[in-house]
Amino acid sequence: MSGKNARDALGSTIKPLRFHHELSQADLAEKAGISITFLRDIERGNKCPYPDTLANLAHVLKSPVYEFLRCRMNSLMRRRAS
Repeated sequence: MSGKNARDALGSTIKPLRFHHELSQADLAEKAGISITFLRDIERGNKCPYPDTLANLAHVLKSPVYEFLRCRMNSLMRRRAS
């Protein structure tokens, strides 16, 4: 899996969780201690957060970090199977 694909998978996990918790990008960014611009880039698959930032996002979204990583692994496994 390329870095871009992994970032896309991460962003496609975070955004629906943010919607589920009825958080705006500004709300999530503030609670996670990051800028709105950085969160936007993560959700678009343009940037990948450091592990501590990922942990902060997971905490705010009430989701274990492994959920974000599992999404990456599922994507990788699908690609290898095809």
